Order: sequence, then structure tokens, then C-alpha cells
Amino acid sequence: MRKARPVDWTASLPKKSLHLMVAGMDQYIGADVLEEYWSAVPVEARASRLTVKGSEHKMVEFVPKFTSAWVYEILKGNEKLFQGRSFDGYPFHGEVRDGDEEIKVGRE
Repeated sequence: MRKARPVDWTASLPKKSLHLMVAGMDQYIGADVLEEYWSAVPVEARASRLTVKGSEHKMVEFVPKFTSAWVYEILKGNEKLFQGRSFDGYPFHGEVRDGDEEIKVGRE
């Protein structure tokens, strides 16, 4: 996967299909790289972007309850997660925020 370039595939993504989960303290992939990727994704393909505050690269090991609760919200079809919005996630509070709006999810 190291040589794969997901940015090359963005034009073929279906509408509202991409959910990007980003570690807030990723020690392997710089925030600028992930921001550049999100910016390259066509607006109509964006579903949601979540920055998991305080998490390292291996989010499912670091905050498994929180990340699985977020995926569950996606699978349930939570309409707020299909509007191309960017959220900040706080795993030890069990919440996700976009401005003043808050979504409760699983807590670590």
C-alpha cells in the first residue's frame, strides 16, 4: 500500500461515499498530506471527515470503542454524516462536534 495513491482514484468515487477518519496526532502521515487529500476529493463524493483528537495513527488500537461507535453511526445511516462535514472527535468524552453541534458516540 505504500506506493498506492488514493488521490488518483478520487474522481471515480460515488456521491457521498467517502468517510475519512484522521488521527489527531498521527506520527506517520502529516496533517498537511491528509488535508491535501481531502481537498482533492470532489465535494459531491465527501460524506464526512472525523479528526480523532489525541489519537495516534493506530486509532482502532488506541480508541477502539470510539472508532467503532463512529463506524456504527455511519452504518446506521446517520444523515449528519453524509453532508460532507468535518468533525472533531473527543474519544474520552464520547462526543463528536462540528461547531456547536454535538453527536454522542461511544466513550473510551
